[in-house]
Amino acid sequence: WHDIGRFHTAAGEFTGLYVNVVTPVELGTDYRWESTDLFVDLWLDDRGALVLDQNELEEARRLGWVDDATAARARAEVELLRVEAEAGRWPPPVVEEWTLERARNALGG
Repeated sequence: WHDIGRFHTAAGEFTGLYVNVVTPVELGTDYRWESTDLFVDLWLDDRGALVLDQNELEEARRLGWVDDATAARARAEVELLRVEAEAGRWPPPVVEEWTLERARNALGG
């Protein structure tokens, strides 16, 4: 229920991870995929984990854009990730393995 982005300065210095809480991707028969952003996010850097945009999730729930069960699932996801990150058990090693250099090399540049 999330995707992870590694963020860097323009000079290539790693600044942190941005975790976007989303519904699981659904693949269509035409190879198009769909997922819904659930508004709440997590920022993780050397200072710790910070939950972002909880107010946006609550507003989306209040407006009926996200049902109660999905909003609860989004809150549970971001809280689990925060707790695991603060305990040093998250993110998984593959996130650390995909450095900016490795990503650039994979793209041929």
